[in-house]
Amino acid sequence: MLHRRQVVRIGYSAGGNEQTTVEEVPDMLDFREMVDGIPKRRDAILIKVLYLTASWVSEVVTRCTPWDLRRNATHAYGAWMQTGFADFEHTVFRNGEPRVLTEKVFLITQAVARRRAKSKKDPNSKSYKIIGLPTSQHYEPWTLDLLKYKQSTGKLSFDLQRKRVWEIVKENLSDLDPSVRPHSLRLWRLDHLVTEYGVDAYVELPFIAGRSFGNVFAAGSRPSSAAMLDIFLHGQWRSYFPKLLRPMSYHAIRPDKAPREEIDPKLLEALQEIFTTEETLDERVKRLKGSDELVRAFLRLAKEDPGKASSLLGIPAKGQDVSTKTKTVDEIAEEEEYR
Repeated sequence: MLHRRQVVRIGYSAGGNEQTTVEEVPDMLDFREMVDGIPKRRDAILIKVLYLTASWVSEVVTRCTPWDLRRNATHAYGAWMQTGFADFEHTVFRNGEPRVLTEKVFLITQAVARRRAKSKKDPNSKSYKIIGLPTSQHYEPWTLDLLKYKQSTGKLSFDLQRKRVWEIVKENLSDLDPSVRPHSLRLWRLDHLVTEYGVDAYVELPFIAGRSFGNVFAAGSRPSSAAMLDIFLHGQWRSYFPKLLRPMSYHAIRPDKAPREEIDPKLLEALQEIFTTEETLDERVKRLKGSDELVRAFLRLAKEDPGKASSLLGIPAKGQDVSTKTKTVDEIAEEEEYR
């Protein structure tokens, strides 16, 4: 069964009239599962690029229609797309000790569509955004697909016109949403970044959207010129990148979601067997860590039924009186999610 939720979007027409629309945003994991099942590789990669970069169609294609060219309606901004790599260092705490980790980052630089020219003297000047994606499949499994595609084709842009992109998206995602359009992928990504990853909608999201604050949130929002987003362009992705370092498994066990599947009763029995001994808490946790499958089952249990998980551990759940310095089940679960 596909999971969806409705969101209300308030926008403004060119004449300044308020326009309110209600859209359905699919569950992120349901959407990813459908895209992974697309048989044609190029179509799947096109959809993944549009989604992960939260792009307008013109930002990933390299061809325009004669109608667009005659009327200067848009440009093939995909011709300016570039890619590269960077390192990102961050500190995590393991057993109370700080540890510095280095993550490899895949950078995608794009010319941004529908933004005012940076220079009045040069109306053809471009503004850019840089998207930073984790290369670890633990955090973002689609990055590897993009890298393999670029290695085989030499680029991540597509020699297509906008009309063909519309057709590809419709052909492959209509079962998910009959009214889907390429721009839906951009909106879904921005929504998922806020709801699934905790990206700040007012401070960090404009760097990903490639828009000023006023353009992203319409009239009445904090003003910001288009040129402001080009200041320190090379480092903007660092503001939101730490929030992308969240394991994919986390999104399936969030407490505000319905369980995607029941925990295997055999795994629950195995958990109970581990925790029915006279071992110390540290010894129990050590045995738990010996099996990734048991760790995942315990983490789900800790999210869905903290009291039961606490009773298995033999420690108090969060909110109960604690007379010693024993860690709560929530603290242990949080540590394990990011280990």
